[in-house]
Amino acid sequence: MAVILSTTESPRVLLIGPVDLAQPWMEPLSGGSPELVPTSKTSVKAALAEMEKLQFSLVLIFEETNKKTSEDFLGFISRNSYVDQDIPVIVSMVAHDSNRVAALLKLGAYDCILQEVDEGQKQHALNIFRQTVEEYQTKLENAQLSALNQVILDTAGEGILGTNSAGEIIFANPSAERLLQAEPGELKGRDVNKLIIYGDGDEEWQKTPLVNAYLHGHHYREDKDKFKTLKGGSFDAAYTVTILRDSRERLSGAVFVFSDITERKKSEARLTFYSHHDPLTGLKNRLYFQDKVSYVIDQAKRLESNLAVMFLDLDRFKWINDTMGHDAGDALLVEMAHRVKRAVRSSDVLARLGGDEFAILVSGYKTPEDLSILAKKILSTLEKPFSLKQNEVNVTGSVGIATYPDCGSNVVSLLKAADVAMYRAKHGGRNNYHFYSKNMHEQVQRTAEIQTTLSKAMDNGELLLYYQPQFDTKSELLIGVESLLRWNHPKMGLLSPLEFIGIAEESGLINPIGDWVLRTACQQADSWLKKGLIRPTEFSLAVNVSIKQLRNDTLCNTVETLLAELDVDPSLLEIEITEHAMVEDIERSVETLKSLHSLGLRVSVDDFGTGYSSLQYLQIFPIQTLKIDRCFIDRIPFDENNCTIVKATIALAKALKLNVVAEGVETAEQLEFLKGVDCDIVQGYYLGRPMPAEKIEVLLRDHLLKKVNATGSQQ
Repeated sequence: MAVILSTTESPRVLLIGPVDLAQPWMEPLSGGSPELVPTSKTSVKAALAEMEKLQFSLVLIFEETNKKTSEDFLGFISRNSYVDQDIPVIVSMVAHDSNRVAALLKLGAYDCILQEVDEGQKQHALNIFRQTVEEYQTKLENAQLSALNQVILDTAGEGILGTNSAGEIIFANPSAERLLQAEPGELKGRDVNKLIIYGDGDEEWQKTPLVNAYLHGHHYREDKDKFKTLKGGSFDAAYTVTILRDSRERLSGAVFVFSDITERKKSEARLTFYSHHDPLTGLKNRLYFQDKVSYVIDQAKRLESNLAVMFLDLDRFKWINDTMGHDAGDALLVEMAHRVKRAVRSSDVLARLGGDEFAILVSGYKTPEDLSILAKKILSTLEKPFSLKQNEVNVTGSVGIATYPDCGSNVVSLLKAADVAMYRAKHGGRNNYHFYSKNMHEQVQRTAEIQTTLSKAMDNGELLLYYQPQFDTKSELLIGVESLLRWNHPKMGLLSPLEFIGIAEESGLINPIGDWVLRTACQQADSWLKKGLIRPTEFSLAVNVSIKQLRNDTLCNTVETLLAELDVDPSLLEIEITEHAMVEDIERSVETLKSLHSLGLRVSVDDFGTGYSSLQYLQIFPIQTLKIDRCFIDRIPFDENNCTIVKATIALAKALKLNVVAEGVETAEQLEFLKGVDCDIVQGYYLGRPMPAEKIEVLLRDHLLKKVNATGSQQ
């Protein structure tokens, strides 16, 4: 059993022999420096048992006459590996015998002395003992340090190679063998230079920065090179080289410490890639695009060349995210990126700025017509339906185009101009492109003013309702109104909802504004009702509800609360919703509209014929009225196709027992045609523009008087 000696303990000395011979040395050994700890045993057997428990730095054997104690002890040590073979053993002999001294030294004794010594010789012997102990202690400590170093080398995660002055490997730790895919000992003798692939591609030893450091004794560090494995592979490595010198300061070798940084390099490459690329589509990102546009602008200034920025935005992308899920939206963006990338030139820069916004940097075009051709090509790539979750989805886009230097002199102004032009294309019907022009600047400022002041419009009492009258085609009496929101802006005057409803929807203000419209309309209906100007069964007040309101789970509760609070007859109210809004989320729309209808409200479909006209929708939705869009009324009675569509729509409504309202009536000819095809209700500028409640009240009094007169004449 090996006993580990702590180098912080005082060295121990084992004395073997009769008590009368060993005892006189006990006290002298305890004094002096280094301090020794003596232990006395009378027999070899007892001494060996003690050595199994303790570590000794010196053994003194005191022989008796004709006893071969020393031979027995030294022989046992040589035969048993668990006993320290290097422990110094000094034999104290009874009489001097040169032959026996030689034999004992051959067996492993460190020295031999005579027992009969005077005090001077005894002190000399003690000095020898202490010197022997010190030498053994130093040797033992060095051995322990060497063992510790070997453990560190063997367990280190980094590869460690030692070389001679010629670069030949003379040592390799297990990690080095593992990293270089070598068997134990297989690396020894190999040229370390042959294991390195230099980052500059130059593998000639004499030309590498490493050999310069190697020959001139400099410390060297690198993380751009690769290490070859013995099986033909390679890996990115970071390594240091520490030069070794001999006692005369000559180069004697070097120590290489290296590690595999392949994963780190991959992570760095990913970070570098994603610092300039969009992680979803792999396209360039906003940061890269802005830097690139700035660089190309600088070039254009020097070369007097041109460039353009295109801003591409998907139409109704939010609807896809909301109804089909964000994973479907992401899949759409990825496929769209692939399509658009195939449409642009290799010299163009396509980037995703965020969400469904994309930008294209176009340089080197000849005429604006070239940009128009490219914009059309990009939009045409979207014509093929996208397959999302086993559904075919049709998607369109809007493109804005801004040119340098006409539309801006820097990246910020160009992007802003292209964005404004894109919104102009979107408001112009979508699936279209538009060039930025300087007169759009006023519109941009106007939109910004609306955005910043809309949130305070309700609190400031700036919102109001106008009402457009609706007339019965047979009696020509006023039988209803459509409430239309207006904003009396303190700077811009009276604004149509077309200018601010879109902003309200984007900002989240549409729900509180919608609630205000419902409350105000209910209050107005209640006022007219209490004045005796209207009757629930003979009059209706239509309120437009946006898609955002229809999706709001609180809409039905809000209406029910208003009806109870104001004690309004629900049959007076008609909820008006567009075809497009109904089919955004059919299940929710059906549920919400049925709940509203169950409260006693009527439901009408606005802009019928412009969206997803379907007989199935007319069957599943609780609809009482169809409103024919003004685009069909505008061309009657002179456009035969429109006349046919209007007639068919009215016939369909009659068959389904629905009322029909024709909006946008602006001429006498249109009115006469609609009367002739049995249209129930009409509204439009020819009959009455949208007006404040006070003017509607005047009309109501006039029509009430007409009804009274008509009743009196009949009697």
